[in-house]
Amino acid sequence: MRSPFRKFVVRRLAGLLVPGALVLGTSCVESVRESFVNGSLGFVEDTAATILEGLFPADAFLPASE
Repeated sequence: MRSPFRKFVVRRLAGLLVPGALVLGTSCVESVRESFVNGSLGFVEDTAATILEGLFPADAFLPASE
């Protein structure tokens, strides 16, 4: 048998997950989510490029021109 606390937690989680899944499935929220993800990935990409360029400058790895 399930304990009352476990039953309470399962009901609360179901009450949060079902409406959340319905909201995240709508097209308006989906486009907002995609915009957020694309913006976040752009930020991470730019930050990583800046950090790596600072640690390993491209000029240091190019052969010396005469």
